[in-house]
Amino acid sequence: MGVTPSTGKTKLDIIPSDYVAQAIVWSSETNKTIGKIMHECSGGEDALDISRLRKRVLEIYTQNRIGVPDAKVIPIWVFKSILPVIGLFVSKKARRAMKALPVFLNYLAENITFDNTKTRLLLKDELDIPPINSYLGTILKHYLDNRFVREK
Repeated sequence: MGVTPSTGKTKLDIIPSDYVAQAIVWSSETNKTIGKIMHECSGGEDALDISRLRKRVLEIYTQNRIGVPDAKVIPIWVFKSILPVIGLFVSKKARRAMKALPVFLNYLAENITFDNTKTRLLLKDELDIPPINSYLGTILKHYLDNRFVREK
């Protein structure tokens, strides 16, 4: 059994880079964007709920016959307090990766959302933000297909 920090209502705002690239190209070729700031993000209502992401990852791992231990969800403050103990029992590489955890745990403790209402209005006849379900599986599959590839 493992442990995982509670994510509460925290959302992860992700968006495909090819969509962002298309928006940049479009914005550089039109006068409609002069003096405007474009927020290329999925936006508050379409950002991915992290607990939903966790469930989707488990589904994909199960579909690919990758075992994942059951995990007990615990409050972030408890998770932070046991990290030093966990660090005693993991590899040097894992300890190095764990050093980045406080940044992510601080993110989980806040409920940050990004507003792209004006950008959506500006782009409504030009580009549609792809729904998360149209690319999340592809992202996770890419991760699974490349998780054992070593960097040179």
